[in-house]
Amino acid sequence: MAPYRSVGLAIAALTASLGLPALGTPVAVAAATVLHVDNSTGAHCTDQGTGTQAAPYCTISAAARVVLPGQTVSIAPGQGYNEEVDITRSGTADAPITFAGQPAAPGSGGSSYALVGDSFSDSSKAIPYAVKISGAQHVVVQGLLFMADAGEVRVENSSDVTVQRNFMGGLSTDAAQVQVAGTSARVTVSQNQFQDAGRRGIDVAAGATGTVLSSNLIPTGGENSITVTDAPGTVVTGNTLMSGCAPALVLAGASTGATVENNVVEAAQYETAPAQACPAGSSDTGITVASGSTSGTKVAYNVIDPKSGGSAYSWAGTRYATVAAFTSASGQGSHDLVADPLIAGDNGYPDRKSPVIDSADANAPGETATDFDGVYAQPRLDVRTVANTGTGVGYYDRGADEFSGVGSSYTPVAPVRVLDTRAAVGVATTTPVAAGATVNLPLAGTHGIPTDVQNLAVVLNVTVANTSAAGYLSAFSLYDGAQPGGPALSTLTWSKGQVIASSVTLPINENSVSFTNHSSGTVAIVADLSGYYAMDGTSGFSALPPSRILDTRSAVGVSTRTPVPAGGVISVPVRGVGGVPANATAVVLNVTGTQPTKSTYVSVYPDGQSRPTVSNLNLSAGQTLPNQVIVPVGADGKASFYNYNGSVHLVADVAGYYSPTAVQTFHPSNGYNFLDTRTALGVSTTTPLGAGATVSVLPYNSQFINQGDTVSAVVLNMTVTRPTSAGYLTMYAAGKARPTASNLNWVTGQTVSNQVTVPVGTGSKVNIFNYAGTVHVIGDYAGYFAP
Repeated sequence: MAPYRSVGLAIAALTASLGLPALGTPVAVAAATVLHVDNSTGAHCTDQGTGTQAAPYCTISAAARVVLPGQTVSIAPGQGYNEEVDITRSGTADAPITFAGQPAAPGSGGSSYALVGDSFSDSSKAIPYAVKISGAQHVVVQGLLFMADAGEVRVENSSDVTVQRNFMGGLSTDAAQVQVAGTSARVTVSQNQFQDAGRRGIDVAAGATGTVLSSNLIPTGGENSITVTDAPGTVVTGNTLMSGCAPALVLAGASTGATVENNVVEAAQYETAPAQACPAGSSDTGITVASGSTSGTKVAYNVIDPKSGGSAYSWAGTRYATVAAFTSASGQGSHDLVADPLIAGDNGYPDRKSPVIDSADANAPGETATDFDGVYAQPRLDVRTVANTGTGVGYYDRGADEFSGVGSSYTPVAPVRVLDTRAAVGVATTTPVAAGATVNLPLAGTHGIPTDVQNLAVVLNVTVANTSAAGYLSAFSLYDGAQPGGPALSTLTWSKGQVIASSVTLPINENSVSFTNHSSGTVAIVADLSGYYAMDGTSGFSALPPSRILDTRSAVGVSTRTPVPAGGVISVPVRGVGGVPANATAVVLNVTGTQPTKSTYVSVYPDGQSRPTVSNLNLSAGQTLPNQVIVPVGADGKASFYNYNGSVHLVADVAGYYSPTAVQTFHPSNGYNFLDTRTALGVSTTTPLGAGATVSVLPYNSQFINQGDTVSAVVLNMTVTRPTSAGYLTMYAAGKARPTASNLNWVTGQTVSNQVTVPVGTGSKVNIFNYAGTVHVIGDYAGYFAP
């Protein structure tokens, strides 16, 4: 589940291990180009050396005095660097000089970010500026926490300087936190977070040209967020400005040729929730453009909150309360909104109903590919439930903070084998997996899977073979590394000598998924990738009531009642049947094999494409087994089913589909057990489910659901055990009619597992129906879909 990000932090918490902006990853550069700075205990630092990793500089200033074009000054986190860093040396366009703060290693227990300027531990030494860049060119400063008395960062008489993804600590003085002054040109201040401390945010002074201020979060608590004076060509794009009853954005003097786009402007008293009107006499104008700054200036795609009570605009000395009046008088304000941006407190985060979502001009100068928030920086996300009203790609959000309370969309891939312990695929040896052993499989960044793990999940078909003893497999993914043995969840259960498969959907919280062998013997593990969920996936989901689209026993989906022979392939229409639309890219099928005459396997794949060397069902002679399959739809709207050996009857029930226009997205979970009739978990007794009986269960804990989400369907791993006769299980939305479909099939005494995707119904519950005999049912939750 995507965390909601808290960014309005008190000064005392600025070095906490979570919540501060930092670079997503350390700067990747060749070792010869790095000068190391580390004043932590045990670092053996010296300012008399050459800045090696073994003997780093103690101060950033020492590195700044000798750094050369193309070099990076890598600054380790710690208690702080109590110094003003004066940067006067220059890089080149092809070889800039970079000062980069590095986040602490996870679990290190140390302070997370490098604090530059006034130290928490020594307040006796006043620091005018944390960083002052004077007469320098081609310099980048990023990933640091600044605190100083006269301003956190000052750039003067410099050009081609970038200050990005830093935290401005905001000590209480009269100076702006960031200052661009003198003859500075092409200075970019981007994706920084400013502390709300009653100080001006950014001042761009007379003489500066071509300054770009983009994607900054600037709460200023009663002071101007951005002031530009006699500085032509300034770009102010995609910022969230919260001035607290002061002017939010001011273009003063002759600041001509400016661009003001995609900003969220909050001049009200934002410290309360919701924001409140300002006292009478407040100077709470949203956007102010002086008469000398109107020439060549563009104002568009901004959202200005009217709650302050002040004017939304002041243009050439005249105030305007509405976009219509402003546009009529100035010709500006294209796509502007005077409306509540629905942002929370001083963190700038939009509500899911906010008008800022998917409404920005992606082509605006200075617009950034991710939002401001450092280590949690979001890519630009298409919220499927919101119409794309922006320009360019159409789905950038206005303001500094991209709405991330959305799930992930699905991208199907041609099935590919990513793990086979028999053939050293995904592992280093062909050694069987020992009893109690765990196999870790790195997947992020492979096979087209993104490296950004937020809300990332993979869909795998997992098979166990060469089973020397009965047991079960746990498939899981956990934060901060895999715990020994993983959670007590059952993905697959087998008998000695059995080959069995099950689909599984797993989050990738770091970069791997893991499999643990819970048996007293060895086992081979095989995993085939069929797709992944990511924030920028290609298709949303739509759940459907289960509907039978194939049954070779009854000539459903085919023309005869003939079983599929050895080496045989049948092609079955999936688009246009069972509620699947013409633009479906993939479908969710529950596929069951029954009455096989020999041991065999079944592969399901897009019709018209080459059959992959993977399997979805593995069957022994006479066995009946199900498995959920997410299969891409062939160009002709069909799916193909291949049988390897003997003959077998096949049954397929559709449970949902993916398409570019479907709006439900997936929120993966680390998984937990929500039902076990053996222990009365999720039900009132330990009695097994009887023949013809139905039980309604709540399949998830509401505390793990994002605020504002309405769950439409859930992904569950279901297991039945101790059945007293052959039978099947049907799962469906509570309050709906029971469909003629099945999710798990078994014979007497057999334990069977299967993944199930099912809509929720009345009370957010699902119904579980048992056809015959008695059976115990276990359920593990894997995630939910929501629009």
